[in-house]
Amino acid sequence: VQRTLTFDQHHFLLFIIIAVETLVWFLLVAFVFSLPTFRNAYQNFAKWIDGISGGLFTLLGVYLIGSR
Repeated sequence: VQRTLTFDQHHFLLFIIIAVETLVWFLLVAFVFSLPTFRNAYQNFAKWIDGISGGLFTLLGVYLIGSR
């Protein structure tokens, strides 16, 4: 009785887990953004969300440049 996975079996299982997890995540995001209430709320705050995200990415970029 084989109780451990071979190297190839381990990588195949990992591939399947990542593929299924990714599919479930994007289906969930698509479902949530298809809801009128959430879509309208996002559109109302889109400029704030984009600005904050841009600021965080800028800070991360400056940190990465400074850490070299």
